[in-house]
Amino acid sequence: MTLKLDRIVLPGAREAEREYVVFGRSVLVVPVTGDSRVVLVNQYRHPTGRFILELPAGKVEECESPTEAAARELAEETGFRAGNLLKFGEFFLAPGYSTELMTGFVATGLVPGEKEPDPDEILSNALLTRDEVVSGLREARFQDAKTILGLLWWVNEGP
Repeated sequence: MTLKLDRIVLPGAREAEREYVVFGRSVLVVPVTGDSRVVLVNQYRHPTGRFILELPAGKVEECESPTEAAARELAEETGFRAGNLLKFGEFFLAPGYSTELMTGFVATGLVPGEKEPDPDEILSNALLTRDEVVSGLREARFQDAKTILGLLWWVNEGP
C-alpha cells in the first residue's frame, strides 16, 4: 500500500491537493451452498475491536487473476472450494481516498474442506438462509460495507 499526494487542476482551473491510498485489486466472494445458504466469516477486526460477520474477501496477489484470488480466499477463509465462480461486478470500495477496485464473485458448487487461514486471522464460519440475511440487513446486523453490498446482490439477483 502506498500513500500519495497529488496536486491537481479542477474544472475552472482551480488547483487542489488530493491524498489517496494506492492499494491495487481485491475480491469479494458470495459463497452459496447447495441448500441456498450463504457462507459468511466471523472475523476479528482490530480497528473495530471486535468480531465482524463478513463475506470472504481479500487482496489479489501480483501473480494471480481476480478469479484465482477469489478461489484462494474462499478456501483459506471458509474451507470451501467452489465448483463455479461467476463474476457479478466491480466496484471501488472508497474512491474518495483509495484506488482499490474490488471484483465480486458468486461461488456455487461448494465442496467442504479444511480452512487455511493466514497465521494472524481469527475466524469461524456462519451459514445463513436468505430469510436470515434479509432479517440481518433490516436490523443492521452487518457492518461491513462490502458484505452488505454482496448480500444485497445475493438477495435480489443471486442463486
